[in-house]
Amino acid sequence: MTEYELHKAVVQHVRARGVPGLLYWHTPNSGRRTMPEIMRLRAMGFRAGMPDLFFLHQGRLYGQELKTLKAKATSEQLQVIDEIKQNGGEAEITCGLDHSLASLKSWNLVK
Repeated sequence: MTEYELHKAVVQHVRARGVPGLLYWHTPNSGRRTMPEIMRLRAMGFRAGMPDLFFLHQGRLYGQELKTLKAKATSEQLQVIDEIKQNGGEAEITCGLDHSLASLKSWNLVK
């Protein structure tokens, strides 16, 4: 399963099984950009390492960085996950579909 396929599968599950009132989104941070584009995005608040998916439910923020079974998290991703937790949110790096869905279930975001 590619990371793209993993993203699609997680979102399909959230659409089908998400709890009422759950807000979720993907911020497209990946892809190749020129240095001027990167500088422009940074000026607008872009930050490397943000999770792939964010969830907001009942005033609480959750973030998931989705990885395939072979992929590794970057130092920026680990730092952002830690900062989200330090600020009262929940965040996790998940490896594969089963791990992602188990995490969402433990946060009571999917039925």
